[in-house]
Amino acid sequence: MRQKNNIVPQIESVYSNLTQLEQTIADYFISEPADEDLSAQAVCGRLFISEATLTRFSKKCGFKGYREFIFQYGLQTQRTDEPNDLQTRTVLDTYQELLDKSYVLLDEAQMQRVVKLFLQKKRVFVYGIGSSGCLATEMKIRFMRIGIQIYAVTDAHVLKMNSVMTDKDTLVVGLSLGGKTNETLSALEEAKKAGATTVLMTSRNDESLKECADEIMLVPVKENLDFGNAISPQFPVMIMVDILFSKILESDLYRRSAVHSYTLSKILERKE
Repeated sequence: MRQKNNIVPQIESVYSNLTQLEQTIADYFISEPADEDLSAQAVCGRLFISEATLTRFSKKCGFKGYREFIFQYGLQTQRTDEPNDLQTRTVLDTYQELLDKSYVLLDEAQMQRVVKLFLQKKRVFVYGIGSSGCLATEMKIRFMRIGIQIYAVTDAHVLKMNSVMTDKDTLVVGLSLGGKTNETLSALEEAKKAGATTVLMTSRNDESLKECADEIMLVPVKENLDFGNAISPQFPVMIMVDILFSKILESDLYRRSAVHSYTLSKILERKE
């Protein structure tokens, strides 16, 4: 079984909260240096930093100190059966990297909590703008087909107004890969103030986001992913959505499968 020994996703999730000097350290480890002495003394000498700075960096990444950090730090093995075409290899490697990082970041206990929210709340709103809006719409279509009372809100103006539709019986899910979409975050915060339970799917691990989200589901990130010039920038979020979907379906497999089949029959139904 694969082990969660790659902590690069954890480094990337706190990257925006690091100082410039700490980001230099992060960049060094994100690049996954091979065949180098990674002792504190060697790294400090290589990066021209103090051991105290290295310790602060390690703690911001969620570790007690550099010794624990470097113990957990593992290098990814390289594939030996790569395709020859550069573009093909780039796309496939990007998908594989994000899949591996998703495995590292996935919090099963949190996933079960969110599944319970989907099953317990009377209605679910999914907030998203731009490409996140496209995913919100797809999420609505998929989840309503297994019996979830779900709505997608993808217009910035409607996001502002939708808080009047939320209360303690409502779950609001916000989709924001970078965690900086002001419209989505503001609407999520307003929904929380109105008594709704809120969940944010994002790659940004920041304490300030707890003001708008009861649950922050971390998804992996890759440099320039939001440009969408290699793969869909929503792919990391889609992974979490698919896992969530499968767990909700499994929670009442017979009934939800029957609902899914019934909706399919309606889609395929032809008028005589």
